Amino acid sequence: MGGLQRRVGVLVVEDEFLIALDVEDKFQQLGFWDIHVAHSVEQGRDVLRDHVIGLAFLDVNLGREVVFPLAEELRTRQIPIVFSTARSRSDIPVEWTGYPILGKPLEPASLVDALRRQGVEPDGGG
Repeated sequence: MGGLQRRVGVLVVEDEFLIALDVEDKFQQLGFWDIHVAHSVEQGRDVLRDHVIGLAFLDVNLGREVVFPLAEELRTRQIPIVFSTARSRSDIPVEWTGYPILGKPLEPASLVDALRRQGVEPDGGG
């Protein structure tokens, strides 16, 4: 995908403000610039409605809700997904375990590897 991601929106769904800023910064360091941060499933749906999204980075647990209803919409649209969680991988429903699942704190090398697994080649930081 190379430089294409510079023109494709990234949806970051993370309920913790400082973590969302960190994730956004990591994506910027990798050459992405059209990044949309949401803090809930509803806000994520708003982003999907209002922007062209080509990649999603989703925190599994968003306060009292989980991100899987939004992930289902993304999967239907064939948008690559990377999950993030502080919980055990075994807490992820089996239907989602084929997607990259990154732990917290987010390591840049792990993000690069996950993006490559999803067919996205970052421009920098790799």
